[in-house]
Amino acid sequence: MRSTPDFNIHWYHSLQFRVSAIFLTIFFLIMVTIIAVVSAIGDHLIENQAYLKLSKAGDKVVSELNQRTTIAESIVISMADIAKVIPAEDERFASLMLSLLDRAGSKHLIAGGGTWPEPYTFNKNLERNSHFWGRDQNGKLSFYNDYNQPQGNGYHHEEWYVPAQHLGQNQRYWSKSYTDPYSLQPMVTVTAPLYDNNKFLGATTVDLKLEGLQQLLHDATEEFGGYAFALDRNGRFLSFPDDKIARLSIPSENGSLLPYITMEELAKELRTFEPLARLLRMQNKSFGSHDDIQIDTLATVLANDSYQVDLPEATIIASLLNRPETLTAQRAHELIEQDYFLNEAVFVTVTTMPKTAWQIVTVMPNSSARKDAKTLFNQLLMATIFIVLIAMVLVWALLRYHLTSPLFQLTQQLQEGLSDDHRSQQLIKTTDKGELGALTHWFNRKTEQLLESQFQIKKLAFFDPLTGLPNRRLLYDRLNQRLASAERQRCSGAVMFLDLDHFKHLNDSLGHSIGDELLIQVGNRLIECLRKEDTIARLGGDEFVVIVALPRLNQEQIYERARIVANKIIEALDVPFELNSNHFHITTSIGITFFNQAQFGAEELLKQADTAMYQAKSNGRHHYCFFEKDMQTKADERLRIEAELRYAITHNELNLVYQPQVNSEGECESVETLLRWSHPKRGFISPDEFIPIAEESGLIIPLGHWVIEQACSQMRKWYTQGKPIRYIAVNVSPLQFNQANFVNDVKASINRFQIKPEELMLEITEGVIIDDTESAITKMHSLKELGVKISMDDFGTGYSSLTYLRLLPLDELKIDKSFINDITTDPNDAVIVGNIISMTHELGYSVIAEGVETLEQQQLLLKQGCKHYQGYYFSKPLNEEDLEKYLTCETLTA
Repeated sequence: MRSTPDFNIHWYHSLQFRVSAIFLTIFFLIMVTIIAVVSAIGDHLIENQAYLKLSKAGDKVVSELNQRTTIAESIVISMADIAKVIPAEDERFASLMLSLLDRAGSKHLIAGGGTWPEPYTFNKNLERNSHFWGRDQNGKLSFYNDYNQPQGNGYHHEEWYVPAQHLGQNQRYWSKSYTDPYSLQPMVTVTAPLYDNNKFLGATTVDLKLEGLQQLLHDATEEFGGYAFALDRNGRFLSFPDDKIARLSIPSENGSLLPYITMEELAKELRTFEPLARLLRMQNKSFGSHDDIQIDTLATVLANDSYQVDLPEATIIASLLNRPETLTAQRAHELIEQDYFLNEAVFVTVTTMPKTAWQIVTVMPNSSARKDAKTLFNQLLMATIFIVLIAMVLVWALLRYHLTSPLFQLTQQLQEGLSDDHRSQQLIKTTDKGELGALTHWFNRKTEQLLESQFQIKKLAFFDPLTGLPNRRLLYDRLNQRLASAERQRCSGAVMFLDLDHFKHLNDSLGHSIGDELLIQVGNRLIECLRKEDTIARLGGDEFVVIVALPRLNQEQIYERARIVANKIIEALDVPFELNSNHFHITTSIGITFFNQAQFGAEELLKQADTAMYQAKSNGRHHYCFFEKDMQTKADERLRIEAELRYAITHNELNLVYQPQVNSEGECESVETLLRWSHPKRGFISPDEFIPIAEESGLIIPLGHWVIEQACSQMRKWYTQGKPIRYIAVNVSPLQFNQANFVNDVKASINRFQIKPEELMLEITEGVIIDDTESAITKMHSLKELGVKISMDDFGTGYSSLTYLRLLPLDELKIDKSFINDITTDPNDAVIVGNIISMTHELGYSVIAEGVETLEQQQLLLKQGCKHYQGYYFSKPLNEEDLEKYLTCETLTA
């Protein structure tokens, strides 16, 4: 039995009629609104657009100057750190200072610098003991000590020195500008104090040249036909578009112009410059007028202590010293009716740098701003009207075609096809009397089932079935949403890539069920320690990703927020996990990258965070690491070397060299095998470059096996030839040593080449013992049962040597070359080496010293009881042919 219709739809209730009427009304309202808004705010938009361009131009200049000042500040602080540590070692001190000042690329940036101690500080007999280097007319840094002469005022009362006494640790002071005597360009001095146990020792300085500033200002404003100039804190020009009116007008002998004048002097000469000068004065008002007693007191002290500083100048310096370092650049805007330079109305932006109080003035002609804006407004208005019109027509047609007409038809079908028995509780409430109301009346009975089905589908498609966290697909969707939001709202965020440390060990040893339970608990802890608005996702395995939304903050605050979140995650996971009634501890390594206004896509951001995570693991795990631009380059280079190394292993690009090990009589008794890689295109590649990559990638296992095979083959060859070599030493990496079949592989190589086991010595490091002590000792005993010799390489550089030494079945200890380098000059190293030799003899082991490079080192080692040596004093690593010549020469000598 069919149901009868419950609704009687009139034409004025029809959805088709109402949609058409609404769309027509909305279209006319939008058109009127667009025209009214554009007309009302046109001038305001023009002004905003002009100031936006001017601000961007000023920011470009400020950014470049900040880079220069930051370089100078880092150098002057480094000089201060060096000066308070080794002021008495003149040669070494001078070398270090000169290397800081004269590093590559600094010729056009750094004019000089020096160290200026308090009286009698560096030398108790000298009141003035400065060390100053300045560039001569050829750009070479030369040493000057004119300030050390007894006549004159000295440097303790100079304008750049006196404020240093009022600076805290690692604070800096920027002087007023002055002229470089060689380039005739402005330059400034940055000063850092010297402190030792809170005692003021003096100051260090770096002279920063401002060459190219005028070109930088020109480039920043060229696109909109304006100009720019810069002033120091006292209103003296650092640059100006027309040097003829901004510098002293009398030329020097070589035709160069003399130093710049101040803005006040220019305002007196050019009345049309006065409006701009008035804006600059207002921006500088914070330096000239204040009610701070502390600043007044400090200004009085500075003026009294320095013969170069009067009270107004001292007040400006005192204000700068009391400004917080985190203060951002200040900015002022103004429309000036008549510009002295362009002879028309101009928009002006003044940006004041916080550290130096320099003013960057950017100027745009009104005609240029209006021309660009007017064209833009006209295009925007026409495009908007056209787009809105087309969009409204299309949407109306689509709604009519896809919604209103089908809804009407569907309503008729449902009314005819459903019986009273199929009705269920209404889920959607509506007072609509048209087609939607009718459709809702009958359709609600199926909605619950449909919603549940959709929920399950969505859960399977977008959520991880193990942890319930968003999966990769949903992560990308939310990250793209964050990027779009960052673009619109000009905010930022952080992407954190988490990987559990040594999770595979736990998973393999305890089973996948325990591993799954751990991943669930990790996901729960991440949810507990992070905010609801943050996204936590599981990519797969033990990899998690966190998206953290950050508000509008400066760079330092963004980094600090990220540090807080990363430490919070690390602390949350540091608490032991209860798994199968036992407690387990696991850590995490985190890679962090940032996004701002969608400059990178989701794929690239995850790649950056992943790269930073691997860097955190390389740094020792259980920590976080921020992504840096060169990380990806290094990662790509690492992958390239890994691929080429795989090729090299199978295409005979690797070869072995041998470094003789001699006794106290100079006789070669054994050799150490060293690996070399001669790349067909890149030439020699250092083992320090490719061995770590081999260990990280696992290639060290086949590589190490190949080395042992080659060493056994070579030893057999020497034995057949009657060479006087008792054994050959081979380095074994911890990863290779920890392989379950390592002992059998060694045994197979010995049998294959029919050498005596005692003719092979394996050199291991303390890392082998630390990773798995019990298994390592068992494996070493198995090797000893075969007859293979075992040497502890790099002894003394680890942390567990003495703890495990008595338990190890060793034949030899090799003293690391880091102790040998200074054994003849450093008594501490000599004592350490002597104790190692004595201890080794007590334990019954043989001892050999590596890195022996001088006769004096060999004689001192012999005196302490060491009778076996290896190093460049005896021979560098040799190929097979050169080693044969070496042995022949040695035999003839004997």
